[in-house]
Amino acid sequence: MTKSATGDGGNDPFETCITIASACNLVFRTKFLRADTIGIIPAQGYRPEEKHSVKAIQWIKYISQTKGVDIQHARNGSEKIIDQYRVDGFYENSEGEKIVLEYHGCFWHGCPTCYTQHTINTVNKLSMEDLHHQTMVKKTHIEKQGYTYTCIWECEFDKHIREDENIKKFIDSLDIVTPLEPRGGRTEAFNLYHESSFDESIKYYDVTSLYPYINKTGKVVIGHPKIVTENFDDLTMNE
Repeated sequence: MTKSATGDGGNDPFETCITIASACNLVFRTKFLRADTIGIIPAQGYRPEEKHSVKAIQWIKYISQTKGVDIQHARNGSEKIIDQYRVDGFYENSEGEKIVLEYHGCFWHGCPTCYTQHTINTVNKLSMEDLHHQTMVKKTHIEKQGYTYTCIWECEFDKHIREDENIKKFIDSLDIVTPLEPRGGRTEAFNLYHESSFDESIKYYDVTSLYPYINKTGKVVIGHPKIVTENFDDLTMNE
């Protein structure tokens, strides 16, 4: 495992590893892992250009249910693109009218009810006035292309949910699956040095680490995934 004085290309676990599990993982990665096996997830996710909120999908599904229409959106294929713009939802009614649905998150679109025009969005550093202007420019452009533009502000939708029991029941009935957030599981030392008093004793307690156990016996996906957001099949079919 370790490098020799002649430089045989081995690994020095005392130089780069903290645990036995990390040492074994290092050997596997450098000596046995085949190329193009484990997909590296892009920093912004697999579909960074399609940013949508759960609330937007809730509203679109409510419109779909009440009007009895199928609406194209990010969760059932892809958002419709109109020139340089992506829209939250799109459908054609029985008269052939092309209808665009846009859900305006107040923080992201500069809601004039919730924010003053000089308030700065802390994420993109734009003023709410600029964000609102961008939203209206998009609206005007889409309408000029012959589409009917229907929108709702986040605060308006929240008000409908609070005041309309039927809408609330419908929203509560939805089962919208969100991406996993695999965080946590790490441990750390909270005190690196301690002198025990006469009535104290210092004890060490450990359990079998799950990392090597899972690495040896668990199933790990290879390659890059197919992104599925609705109508999930049995996951065991992909094993």
